[in-house]
Amino acid sequence: MSLLYMDLDPIDAIIQKLNDEFWKLAATKEEQHHQNALALLDDLASRHIYFQQFRLDMNCRLTHAKLFNSYTEDVLPRAYLYHLPEKLRQMQAQILELIQHVLDTDQESEETVPQKMVSYYKAAGDRAFRFCAQPVGFELIDDEVFA
Repeated sequence: MSLLYMDLDPIDAIIQKLNDEFWKLAATKEEQHHQNALALLDDLASRHIYFQQFRLDMNCRLTHAKLFNSYTEDVLPRAYLYHLPEKLRQMQAQILELIQHVLDTDQESEETVPQKMVSYYKAAGDRAFRFCAQPVGFELIDDEVFA
């Protein structure tokens, strides 16, 4: 819930700096830009748990870019980063709208939640927040750790 009300202005600034570092890294391949990007990812991840997975993905991409000397858009997604702040704001608005119109049980309504969901999705169209299943797997590691 805290992500829904988070002030995204500081996040926008970090993402913009990260995008700038990706551009510089792609152009120069200098280690300093790699390190700057890693520091920005750490800063972003420290702001909210939502950005932890993002940091892992981008760290992997940075490692891949460095290892294979490949700084293309598919490895370092600069266009994605450029649009990310707007997408985060859109996500905030969509989820808050979903809560307000469907999940707010304080509102008196004779409709069930599934009925409200149908009404909401019909009315919202493409603006509606889309739920995506997240695959989760668990395994026993070295007969000691279950993760």
